[in-house]
Amino acid sequence: YFQPANLSQDVQLTLYYCTFIAALIGRPIGAVIFGHLGDKIGRRKTSLIAGWGFTVATFLLVFLPGYRTWGLWSIGLLLFSRLVGGVFLGGQYTATTPLAMETSPKAKRGFRGGLIGAGNPFANVVLAAFVAILLFVMPSKGIDSQYAVWGWRIPFLFGALISVVYVLYTHRNVQES
Repeated sequence: YFQPANLSQDVQLTLYYCTFIAALIGRPIGAVIFGHLGDKIGRRKTSLIAGWGFTVATFLLVFLPGYRTWGLWSIGLLLFSRLVGGVFLGGQYTATTPLAMETSPKAKRGFRGGLIGAGNPFANVVLAAFVAILLFVMPSKGIDSQYAVWGWRIPFLFGALISVVYVLYTHRNVQES
């Protein structure tokens, strides 16, 4: 959807994996930036900034046009969006984990820390199942299939909505540690 059809299969696969790599590269960058901010301006405020940043970056992916509309800009914007989302995700994890530990009662810190650690693999399993269901309902058979054009956007939309709920909950219920 984001690449010209005349690219070799090797280049297409490389660009495909670059979208994942961009998000992974952003995470340690975000951890450093937001870890420093957490010490300077507070973990709650840093968590909210990173949360809103991740929410906006994820939500914007839903509206990203494909190659037919914006040409190579589409793949560039996809890579940039994934990088920025990775920065905010790394910042989110770095800000939220210490905040959760510092605000938890001592008897529950280990359990809550374990929930945070289990969150990423659990989310990956849920996402894989969700995408499998989407692909069953709307098979991806070519660039003009429903999944290729708009079905892949649905998990990002749900992710953005879940992020909004998280940020609003944090804003209303979590105090600075």
